[in-house]
Amino acid sequence: MTLGHTTTEASLAKIDADTGLEEDEGPGRNKYITVMARRYFPFGLLQASVSKADARDLDSGLPTAEAPRTIVDVLGW
Repeated sequence: MTLGHTTTEASLAKIDADTGLEEDEGPGRNKYITVMARRYFPFGLLQASVSKADARDLDSGLPTAEAPRTIVDVLGW
């Protein structure tokens, strides 16, 4: 299990798909949790992970464009 957060600064980072103009992205914080399990078998392994993230603007507290996000990954070998 992994818990973490990343803080970002205010910047002109996001580009609008319709106009091609940069949009102001204020300072924000991305919080995430990831849970991973791995099981070994005589013929290989099975690994799965689930990650949940939330990104909020630090000034307003509103969710940013990339939040919330859930990622599921499964690997068999």
